[in-house]
Amino acid sequence: MTPEILLADLVYARRLLEDGLSDPQVMTSLIARGINPLNAAEIVTDLRHNREPKLTPRYEAGAKPPGPAPEAKASPELARGRRRRRPSGVPWWALILCLVFIWALWYAWLKTGVESSRDLISHDKHALPEHPSKEIQR
Repeated sequence: MTPEILLADLVYARRLLEDGLSDPQVMTSLIARGINPLNAAEIVTDLRHNREPKLTPRYEAGAKPPGPAPEAKASPELARGRRRRRPSGVPWWALILCLVFIWALWYAWLKTGVESSRDLISHDKHALPEHPSKEIQR
């Protein structure tokens, strides 16, 4: 519900009353348009008694509507927190692609490292020498 009463709402209510609708029907129509029920009742009463209903003041284009006192406004730190977050400069798919690439490099390095260590162990040149005391006994 809005507390604003616009000129279009008054014209609409006048037309409904001129068409012969009852007060509750006009109030229901105004409430359906989003007007506060107390304001709708006040409009119908004023129109029935040939009084001009109070309009909500409208502001000229470019003029600022009155707001809270300057000391009551939020600090710049709080105002910054309410702003919409800007997306980061790096798209999410690029991060996933980098992670997959790093994992592939790590896997290839691990795979070649295991195979090369097996090759080194299988060569005779890397076999452990016999104990020196066994050579002397021959």
